[in-house]
Amino acid sequence: MKRILFILLILSSSLAFANINDIFTADGIQFQVMKEDTLTAEYEVNAIHYDSVRIIMPDSVSYKKHRYAVTSAILFYNPQNCLFRHYNVIDLSKAFHITQLPNQISGLIAIDTLILPPNLSTFPANFYTSDSLSSRKWLENDSILLPGIHRIISTGTTNINNLKVNGCTSLLELDLSSYSTSFNGDELQSNAHNFAFNYFLQKCKLPNTITTFYQSMFDSDLRLYELSIPDNLESIYDDVANLTLLDTLRIGKNVKYITNGFAYGWYNLENITVSTDNPYFCDEDGVLFTKSKHSLWHYPFSRSATAYYLPMQTDSICPVAFAIGKVTTENYSQFIRDRQDSAIISTIICNPALSYIGYQAFNNASIQEVANFNKTRVKHIPLSCFEGSAIRSISLPVALETIDEFAFRDMRYLESLDFAGIDSIEVIREGAFMNCNKIQHLDLLSCNKISVISKDLCSNDTSLQYLALPRFVETIEKGAFENCTSLSQIICPSLQPIDIDSSVFAGVNQALCKLIVPTQSISLYKNAPIWQDFDISSDNLFVVKLELSDSIAGTTIGSGAYLYGEEVEIKAISNADYEFSHWSDGITDNPRTLYVTDNITLQAVFKFKPTTTSIADKISIKQTDYSTLILEDGNIYIRTMDGKIYDLLGNQIIK
Repeated sequence: MKRILFILLILSSSLAFANINDIFTADGIQFQVMKEDTLTAEYEVNAIHYDSVRIIMPDSVSYKKHRYAVTSAILFYNPQNCLFRHYNVIDLSKAFHITQLPNQISGLIAIDTLILPPNLSTFPANFYTSDSLSSRKWLENDSILLPGIHRIISTGTTNINNLKVNGCTSLLELDLSSYSTSFNGDELQSNAHNFAFNYFLQKCKLPNTITTFYQSMFDSDLRLYELSIPDNLESIYDDVANLTLLDTLRIGKNVKYITNGFAYGWYNLENITVSTDNPYFCDEDGVLFTKSKHSLWHYPFSRSATAYYLPMQTDSICPVAFAIGKVTTENYSQFIRDRQDSAIISTIICNPALSYIGYQAFNNASIQEVANFNKTRVKHIPLSCFEGSAIRSISLPVALETIDEFAFRDMRYLESLDFAGIDSIEVIREGAFMNCNKIQHLDLLSCNKISVISKDLCSNDTSLQYLALPRFVETIEKGAFENCTSLSQIICPSLQPIDIDSSVFAGVNQALCKLIVPTQSISLYKNAPIWQDFDISSDNLFVVKLELSDSIAGTTIGSGAYLYGEEVEIKAISNADYEFSHWSDGITDNPRTLYVTDNITLQAVFKFKPTTTSIADKISIKQTDYSTLILEDGNIYIRTMDGKIYDLLGNQIIK
C-alpha cells in the first residue's frame, strides 16, 4: 500500500511541473516553455503561434501551478507549417518582459497593427519582409500591399539601443512618439537609413528626443506625406528623404543647423513654417530664410505662386535653394507639363541687392525666367547653378566676373544667353554651356578679359549657329565646340591663328561654316591647321590699332578687332612725368569713342611734364630746358644742356 501511495505521489508531482519545450495554449496563443528553474523561481515561455486574429499578449501566463513570464513573441512564419498568416492586431503593450524582437527567420506574418512592448531595448537587425520588392513594378501600383507589418506603434521606453525600422516594405504608419529616451547621435548616424526603404510608408511620428535628422534617414520613402518633427530637433542634414510627398515642414525653435540640400527632391513641399522663437531661421509666406532674411535658404517646389519677388533685404540665394531632384531626360518634359496647371513658380524677380548665388541654386528648377538678373551685383555664377533648369533666356549681371563648371549645362529650353554690357568677366570654366541644344547665338566678343575658352564649353549645342569669340582669346581647349553641328558663322578676332586640336570643332561642317577674321590675318588662317578648312573671309571685321608717340610715355586701351558699326572707347593713359596731349588726327578728347567703319590706326601723343617741380632745384639747373630724356638699361635719365646726366630724383649719374 505504501508502495502504491509513493508511486501516486511521484506521478502527481510530475504532473505539477512542466518540461522544457512543453507546448500549451492560453487565450488563443500557443506558448512553449523555454526556462524552468525552481531554485530561482524563473519560468519563461515564448509565444509561438496565434489562433486568433486579435492578439493581446499577456505579461505572464499560468501553467501547471506556476506563472511563466512571456519573454518572446513570434512575428515570423515558416510557410511549411504556418496555416494562419493574417492578424488584425498583435498587441505587446502589456508584455513587460519582452525586451527584444526576433530577427527574420523566413518571412513576416501579415499584421495590420503591431503594438510594441514597453521595455523594448533593441529592434531586429532585419525588420523587413522576405516578400520584399522583386521589381520596381510594386512602386507603380498603389493597390498592391505586401504581407508584413502595416502599422507599428510604440508604448514607451527609456532604454532603446537601436532605433531602426527600415526596409519594411508593407509599412504604412510608424508611431514611435511615446519613446522618451535620449538617442545617441553617433548611433543614429552610424545606422544610416534608419527609417529608409519603407516604400509604402505614409505617416511617421518620431520621438521628441531625436535631435538630428541624418542623411538618408527616410531615403526612398516614396509615399511619406506626414512626418512629425521632434520638439528637440536641432540639426537637419542633406537628403534626409528623397521624393517624399510631404507638403508642409514645421521647424521648431531649437533647430539651429540645416544643410542647404535637406529638401532636395521634395517635389510636393508647399510650405515651410518656423517657430517664431527660433533664433536662427524664419519663414515668409512659406519660404525659409535665415533670421535676418538676408539669405533665402529654401524655396518649396510646390509653393502656390507663379512669380516670386525676392525680398529687398535678401542679398543671398543659398545653394540648392530652388533646386529639385534630378529628373531624367526621358520624363523631364512630361514632368513639367504635368505641373503646368499647378501654381509652381515660373518667374523669380531679383532685387538690386542680390550679390551671391550658391552652387546648384536653380538646378533642375522649373523656373522659366530670372527677371532683373542683369541688374544684380552677382559676380560669380557657381558650379551647376542653373544646370537642367527650364529657363528660356537669361541676361547676365553686368558685374559678372566668373562662371564656374557646368553652370548652364543641360538647359534644354535655353534659347538666349546675353553678355551685353559685361566687360568684367574673366573666366568661363569647363562645360559651362554644354548640352544646351536650343541656344542659337553666343556672342563673347566684348568679353575682353577672357583669354581662354575652356574644355567642352559648348559641346553638343546642336542648334548653335553664330559664335563670336572673345576679342583677346589666346587658348581654345579640347572639345570646346564639339558636335555644334549647326555652326554656320564664327567671328574670330585674334590676329594670329590659335593653336587648336581637331576636337575643338569635331562634328562641325567646316567647309560650310564661315570664319570671319581680321583682313590682315586672312593668309595666316588659310595656312593654319584646322582653321584652313573653314570658309575664311574678313567681311566686316576691322582692326583698331593704337600706337604711342613715345614708348615710355604711357599706354593705350582699345586696340583690337571690331565689327562694322561697333562703338569702341579708346583711352590714353600717361605714365609719371607725362601727360596726354592729343591723338594723331588732332583730336584731344580722352577717352574718346570711335565708330568702326574701316581699319583705324591712331597714335597717342604725350608731352613731358614732371610730376614735381623740385627736380630742377635738386640738380641746380638754371636753364628752363631740361626736358631731354634718355632711356638706358631700362632706366629713365635726364640729360641737361651741359651734358650732365641725372636720375629723376636729382642725383647726378657719373659715367
